[in-house]
Amino acid sequence: EAALLIGGRARALLEDCTISGAEAAFMSGVGRGRALELRTCSVRARRLWADADRPRVVGLHDTRAECADEAAAEAEAEAEAEAAAAAGVRGDDTSSEGSLEEPEFVDLERLMEELDESAISQAALP
Repeated sequence: EAALLIGGRARALLEDCTISGAEAAFMSGVGRGRALELRTCSVRARRLWADADRPRVVGLHDTRAECADEAAAEAEAEAEAEAAAAAGVRGDDTSSEGSLEEPEFVDLERLMEELDESAISQAALP
């Protein structure tokens, strides 16, 4: 169903790779996964994501993605923009040149987990 499944507490870093011929390039499984980072990759698939779930952190650096299903691609872009807006992240923010490999992202992941827990607890309130 997808070229890469990321879930639980997993993190993935793909560098200088090509993903092609898949129904969906990525799928976020149970627990959504912690992070997905692509560097100088080429992605060609019918859809970028198998469904609406996403890892907590997604970074695409010098990566080209082509989706055969343009309507799905537009819906995915809108969903990602809404998720970024909800998290307080600007879509055009290029100020961070960091990598998921750097220690500073450990605190970011912890913060994202706290924000997720806060949102879930607020959603449960009547």
